[in-house]
Amino acid sequence: MDDFFNRDVSQIILAECKKSEEIKKSNGYLCFKTIQTFRKSFFIYKHNYISWKKALIEYYSDEQNSTSNSVKRYFRQRVLITKIHNVLSSSTTFNEIYNKGQLEDSFHCFIKELRNFTMHKQYFPLRSHMEYTVYEDRKFESFQKDKFQTYLQNQIIEHAKWEGLKRALEFLINVLGSIDLEDLLKKYDKKMDDFFNNFIKDYIGQNMNLFLELIKETEEVHFNLLKINKLPKYPLSSAELRYLKLIINCSNNQK
Repeated sequence: MDDFFNRDVSQIILAECKKSEEIKKSNGYLCFKTIQTFRKSFFIYKHNYISWKKALIEYYSDEQNSTSNSVKRYFRQRVLITKIHNVLSSSTTFNEIYNKGQLEDSFHCFIKELRNFTMHKQYFPLRSHMEYTVYEDRKFESFQKDKFQTYLQNQIIEHAKWEGLKRALEFLINVLGSIDLEDLLKKYDKKMDDFFNNFIKDYIGQNMNLFLELIKETEEVHFNLLKINKLPKYPLSSAELRYLKLIINCSNNQK
């Protein structure tokens, strides 16, 4: 009796494995993998942004000691500079792959050229600033705008046809006073989040029928596997299936 049962179980597993391999060749499955690759690339940037925020909090948490200890201050500034560079690099890489309109946006151009500036210079001219108001005294991190402006002007002379350089310079000139890096990157993070959400929403809308068919076929495989007490981990895992349903529901609610 057990032999017959085991044979039936093996046949079901083989059948569902074969069906799963067929599903993996479908357009719906390939579209889902595109979303996963997109998310992973975005989350590299997001991880770097969160890491920069944490480093900034730590930098200010022991301000008195870091101010009196020049070695410690230098080390912490180097950490901040590394974190800033990681944010600039990962956001630029992400946009170069996915954001076709990036060169038309002066903010994107500014961030990209700031990334290039940090790569071409031996150091990033980071500076701490104090701002005094009637409400509070606020410290923030900035950099020497004049050095960056000179860099952009020299690049424009060398590459006169590169419109992105001109847009970056225009953005820089329009910033009044010192640049607050925390505020700047916070605004840019909001821009990145909006692009990410809109990309997912549009991509789901364009391929809705393919995704619905993928969900239906995957649920059938999972149902048959659960009947024989096997974990439903293909063609999509249970977590991947939940995520796909979630972003479809969110996309529908935003219409």
